[in-house]
Amino acid sequence: MLAGRYGQFIARMKIKIKEPYFAVELKWIVGILGIGGSFYLLTSTTYGLFSILIVLAVIVVFSTGYSLIIDTDKKLIKDDFKFLWISTESEQIDYSNLQKITISKDRHTYTANSRGKTGVTDFNEFIATLHYDNSEEIELKRSINFQAFSEYVHDLANKLQLDVEKTN
Repeated sequence: MLAGRYGQFIARMKIKIKEPYFAVELKWIVGILGIGGSFYLLTSTTYGLFSILIVLAVIVVFSTGYSLIIDTDKKLIKDDFKFLWISTESEQIDYSNLQKITISKDRHTYTANSRGKTGVTDFNEFIATLHYDNSEEIELKRSINFQAFSEYVHDLANKLQLDVEKTN
């Protein structure tokens, strides 16, 4: 921590936000079924070579994700998409100042029709956005669980010493 111009303490740090590309539940289902299926193919059938493809699919599901690094020392934001743990798409953004984090709510409604029934799925998705340099913004996180999402965003805002505003 370094003392600021007016006696405030400004944290100098690097914050890393990791988000998996696939849902955690899907990752574990694919992992368990993939390893079990590969074991079965290797031990009980003559199709053992297919187990290599299954294991490769499991590795892809576990290794794909997003990474966002906010470095307050260098005033740099690095946005990465990783495939097989390798950055395939990367963007580096130099910023002057971080302004605020906003939380917005999107409502999603889907109608599913089957033979005799119509079902409606209705849920809210919460989105945290970091605003910097007067008009620029970058998405930080999305979630449908507001309690965990709100705690995460407020903790992040405290680390960055930013205000959180709700929109919509």
